[in-house]
Amino acid sequence: MAGSVGQYSIGWFPWVAVKSTVGTWIRGANSSVLGLGYFYNTSAAQNDERIVDLYLDSVVWKFAMVAYKDNTRGISTIQLDGVSQGTLDWYNAADIGSQYAEITNLTVTTPSVKSYKMIAATKNAASSGYAIAASSDAWIRTGGTPSTPGGTDTPGYTWEWIPWMASKSNTTFDTRAQSSVQFGGGYLTNSGGAQNSEVVTDFWEDTGTFTYGQVYGGGTDAGICHIRIDDVDKGTIDGYNAGNNAYGTVVGVTNGTAGVKKFAVKMATKNASSTSFYGQLNSAKWTRTGA
Repeated sequence: MAGSVGQYSIGWFPWVAVKSTVGTWIRGANSSVLGLGYFYNTSAAQNDERIVDLYLDSVVWKFAMVAYKDNTRGISTIQLDGVSQGTLDWYNAADIGSQYAEITNLTVTTPSVKSYKMIAATKNAASSGYAIAASSDAWIRTGGTPSTPGGTDTPGYTWEWIPWMASKSNTTFDTRAQSSVQFGGGYLTNSGGAQNSEVVTDFWEDTGTFTYGQVYGGGTDAGICHIRIDDVDKGTIDGYNAGNNAYGTVVGVTNGTAGVKKFAVKMATKNASSTSFYGQLNSAKWTRTGA
């Protein structure tokens, strides 16, 4: 999910790469957390920081982060070009991984490359340090009018999404689970298995023909995933008896008008043999296959 002018979900694993850091940071591997790893400032000092550059359009965003909580953790201050956008407190009396937190209603007025900084500027009074151990970050467009995409890149030809990082909205499709046997180390699920559970995000789609690919899981209680763009079904993937790390596709999806689209996975129907509408998403990807 590399950022471009036309992308409206930008997510990454911090332990893969950052632009620069202050403090001593390590990349840790852990099969019990989402993403199977984390980026961690072992110095645990006040004002330890990490920086990444990314392109943000002039719309409304939310920032989402998955990280550890324990009694040594600091508070993340999220900055864009040196201006604070809000804070996330990672203190907890007991050690617990794969915790989700978000900052909403972040308005960008000018589309441009931004310097995104996560800085451990403060801490909870009960915490003994300023450590931050993050598994994933994501910026999700939640509102506003997008600008016209430009630049030298071609937006929307390949777009990837790790659903448990963040979504724009959901209807009872909001449980983040971790599993070392799953691709990516975890998944997003509608744990209650309700019919019409739905998870939604936005993405830029260019004109052309696309293939949608999905890594997912299922069993005898799984429903059928309806793959939808702007509330129109484009195809289905049946989760019944799928097992873990199943792969399904919807091919030949055509788009005549380039623009920001509402992308959703909805558990609207089920196999006649299934007992419920349970859904489990590991990752999603759109790939342009023709003009």
